[in-house]
Amino acid sequence: MIRIENMLTAGGNPSATQLIIYTDKGKYFQSYDSIIAFIPLQGKPIVSKDYRYSTTTGTYRNKFLGINLNTLE
Repeated sequence: MIRIENMLTAGGNPSATQLIIYTDKGKYFQSYDSIIAFIPLQGKPIVSKDYRYSTTTGTYRNKFLGINLNTLE
């Protein structure tokens, strides 16, 4: 089963373009039409190697991962 949830903006409103997609394999962070990160049910997060995303997307990515990008290897 797949469930999609809008991430919340700083003002507490649902974002139309920043989504968390829950699947039986884990959860994905999608910004607009791009998958940015995946957190499997077991194992380490997988993050897109393309770091040319906007500051806003980076902020939501970090929120999704619960870590600062500087801590990623």
